[in-house]
Amino acid sequence: MTEPASHRLVSVQYLRGFAALVVVAAHATVHPLPAATHATWLASAFGVTLFFVISGYIMVVISGPGSFDPVDFMRRRIVRIVPLYWTVTLSVAALTLAVPSAFKRTSFDLEHIVASLLFLPMHRPSNPEVIEPLVKLGWTLNYEMFFYVVFALLAFQKGSARALSTIVLLVLLVVAGNVFAFSAAAPQFYTSEVLIGFAGGVAIGALQLEGRLRAVSGRYCDLLLLLAVAALSYAFLVDATSEPRLERQIALTLSALALVAWGLARESRGELSRQPALLFSGNASYSIYLVHMFAVGAVGAVAKAVFPQLTWLQYGATVAAGFAGGVGLGAAVHLLIEAPLLRLFAASARSARAAALNEPKQSPAQ
Repeated sequence: MTEPASHRLVSVQYLRGFAALVVVAAHATVHPLPAATHATWLASAFGVTLFFVISGYIMVVISGPGSFDPVDFMRRRIVRIVPLYWTVTLSVAALTLAVPSAFKRTSFDLEHIVASLLFLPMHRPSNPEVIEPLVKLGWTLNYEMFFYVVFALLAFQKGSARALSTIVLLVLLVVAGNVFAFSAAAPQFYTSEVLIGFAGGVAIGALQLEGRLRAVSGRYCDLLLLLAVAALSYAFLVDATSEPRLERQIALTLSALALVAWGLARESRGELSRQPALLFSGNASYSIYLVHMFAVGAVGAVAKAVFPQLTWLQYGATVAAGFAGGVGLGAAVHLLIEAPLLRLFAASARSARAAALNEPKQSPAQ
């Protein structure tokens, strides 16, 4: 997402890039294997949770302590999320028509495509047990858009009240999901444990607005990093046989929260310098996350065709190539598609505002 320059925190940008790279590494590691492992699944889940915590934090910080214009808020969020996602989704839809043999579990289904474009949860036509859009990784964007809508609906409240209302609502949804066995896509999707990540991010955002986060995180900076490692380690130990598990998601969220607070504390103490490569990884994190699987999948397909039985050395080379390809493709998409689209929409918005300011006022007689 794009924020005002004053809110583009170095630590947050670094952690965005880190989250994206963790997800790419997890997918590159597991793709050549016959089945997913608990470790790779959990690493990917942690990266996504970190994204959600950052999103909750940023939304609170940029909206400020007062009320805000929900229409302008949603316009900015849509401009940030939709153009690239629709470009990728429509491209995949076109490819499923042109070369359907290239896809194993993805096919052209108009209802599914429309639901994907509108960020509505729907069971995948080829697998009714799974709720995901046409571009599988877009499931996180469905949650992002839901969170934005919830936040916009509470725009009339002041910052602290809005944060509390958001947290209470998200927690109640999670509780409902753990009490009731929903079968329909929407209630099942919107009562998932992953919503805890947004709630946690909102909480530390509220502490930041009240000036409490800096005092707490600064005093316990080193302990925060230890807490992040300890909580993540505990999540790895939680039984993976029943999924999803509230206990595991709480541990992942606690780890992500501690990591974000640690980064903010380091930055407030002047201990983080601006590293162009790390900042770029944060700027390109959305593109990297959204498109990396195309490169990872292509590398995996080539490796399996050339080496039907991968040795450990060949497996390692495949993982490295998949990771490099996923990051490289995401960086290229960011530079060639995402960034130009954002500049185009930003220029259009500036032109519209300028036209509105320069428009002559009509007299009552007119």
